[in-house]
Amino acid sequence: MKALRFTLIELLVVISIIAMLASMLLPALGRAKSTGRTIMCANNLKQWTTGVHIYADAWQDYLPPHQMGRYYSSPSVTNWNIWDSWLRDALLPQANQAKYLLGNDINGCTEHSNAFMGTSTTQTIRIYSYGVSYSIANPGGSPGYYLFKISRIGRPSQIILISDMSNDVNAPGYKFDVSPERVGYLHLGKVNCLFIDGHVEGKRQNQLSTADYIP
Repeated sequence: MKALRFTLIELLVVISIIAMLASMLLPALGRAKSTGRTIMCANNLKQWTTGVHIYADAWQDYLPPHQMGRYYSSPSVTNWNIWDSWLRDALLPQANQAKYLLGNDINGCTEHSNAFMGTSTTQTIRIYSYGVSYSIANPGGSPGYYLFKISRIGRPSQIILISDMSNDVNAPGYKFDVSPERVGYLHLGKVNCLFIDGHVEGKRQNQLSTADYIP
């Protein structure tokens, strides 16, 4: 009995069909992966909500400042989102310093660059995945910058407290700026935003304005 063999044309047709199916499926798989990362980032921000309200409950309804003083080491102030801040102590007491500085906990967005910052072997710029609004959290800054109580903010569902950042490691916050140089539109063209009322929502650049950061 003569063995059955594919002709060259038949093989080329099969290969073409497989390639076409792959070209259709791969973008969908990539989008699904990005969607999963978006959800993980949103979950991070929801945990920040818990931390923010823990702080406000302990400090007469005030939202946490952009920086806090330190008395045991230099520099004398520490940014709100690094490992030895109130948030780490309140929500992640089990995390060691090296692990936290990798940005693998709630301070790191999985879509954010994991490139190392400076010469450190543990600290990466993923610890700057999120920025806080300076109009709410920058004590001692320019006139008009002062700490807010949650109860003083009249539009809590419209005012952003924390959102994704770009890779600007020198600026762990926002100065009323919605440009891509400051804001990280990392999630399929959107930035995840944590609003004062605690909900998290993705926004495109054309859906944001400086008023969204100013109570």
